[in-house]
Amino acid sequence: MSANIFTGGLIGANPIALSGVWGVGPKGLTFPVVEAEYVVVAGGGGGGQGGRGGGGGGGGYKANRLTINVGVPYTVTVGGGGTGSTTTVRGTNGSNSVFADVTSDGGGVGGGVGNSAGVNLNGGNGGSGGGGGVAQTSDAGTGGTGISGQGFAGGNGRNVSGSQNAGGGGGAAGVGVTPTTSNGANGGPGIGGRAGGGAGGTASGTNGTATDGGGAANNNGAINTGGGAGGSQGLTSGANGGSGVVLITVPDYVTATFSGGVTSSSNTTGGFTTYTVTATSTISETVTFS
Repeated sequence: MSANIFTGGLIGANPIALSGVWGVGPKGLTFPVVEAEYVVVAGGGGGGQGGRGGGGGGGGYKANRLTINVGVPYTVTVGGGGTGSTTTVRGTNGSNSVFADVTSDGGGVGGGVGNSAGVNLNGGNGGSGGGGGVAQTSDAGTGGTGISGQGFAGGNGRNVSGSQNAGGGGGAAGVGVTPTTSNGANGGPGIGGRAGGGAGGTASGTNGTATDGGGAANNNGAINTGGGAGGSQGLTSGANGGSGVVLITVPDYVTATFSGGVTSSSNTTGGFTTYTVTATSTISETVTFS
């Protein structure tokens, strides 16, 4: 990755230091520009509750590069994890994460509320879909859908001869599992330790597993991974999804300055600096490059 100067050439003696490097466009001088690589991960979905709760979907995952203008503030937002369902209230999807004009959608909540049948057993749609839940009757829900380019669908619930097994939440790299035996359903895989789906709850057999930040049954998704929550194994409240994260990599001669409500860290190696944003206090926080 290298500096990407707008059409027209250089004004100034030093083509590396951004002070003095300006583009000349059809309307005169423009802001200097540089390429940034990004990873934007939204918050994971909350876990389902009830007879057996579906796993929350992993937060939407986007990674690419874009051209940024030096001196211009860009929106940066880290989405929180979704809340787990209770005996009476359906939980929530994770919240969106944003960098500039890139938005990743929060993961879908796992299916299951109380011990009710019907639509509440279905996993929520999101960046990756939540897994379908199972009531302590003959009912089982379907997995929620993921968003193309961000994640995959959740698995369906299974209720066969009293064997109740909820679906795993979808992940950034694959679908959540639909159980075919009495064992619990695995969450879908994520990417690089992030945006994995939560495991579905089970009434018997071995619990499903989760990777890349997704939670095991009854466990929260890992913070700053966008992992989906594990679904509940019983009538306890569902777990919470993991918060998201935003990573921005620029040449090491570029400095990022964040607004006051941003929590971040940085690491410089090999000529590039990666800024890791782990929390934002509002949806109006910004980053400006110089």
